[in-house]
Amino acid sequence: MMVNKLKDGLVFTLKDRCRVCYTCVRECPVKAIKIINGQAEVISARCIGCGNCTRVCSQSAKKIFRQH
Repeated sequence: MMVNKLKDGLVFTLKDRCRVCYTCVRECPVKAIKIINGQAEVISARCIGCGNCTRVCSQSAKKIFRQH
């Protein structure tokens, strides 16, 4: 399986959209998402950049930062 790796720290949570449904937490293959202060936060040191959390979030609360 080929994974397009994102650069470190480029996945972030839009806190106003996160409903803490735990979908991203359950679906992260490396358990790089933790609930911290009532929000699902990406732990960039553990994140492998697969982007799975952005695909499974029904609220579109996980985003990939892109520089222009």
